[in-house]
Amino acid sequence: MLYTPLCYNDVYPINANDFQQFQMIVYKNRQCYVQRLDDGSFQMYQLLSTNPYDYLEHAFHPGTIINNNNIM
Repeated sequence: MLYTPLCYNDVYPINANDFQQFQMIVYKNRQCYVQRLDDGSFQMYQLLSTNPYDYLEHAFHPGTIINNNNIM
């Protein structure tokens, strides 16, 4: 178990080439990194927010599927 205020990617760096598969979008007025799936929907990868309550919302949990209709 590793207790740190750093995010996972700061402790275990991601390869820059791997990160190109993600794109930043605005979803429910919050910035997120997502990965586009083959069917056109998106899968949540990372939420970028300074509000700790945003991380409690199920819509922003990693792995959540987002439809194109919900994206700004």
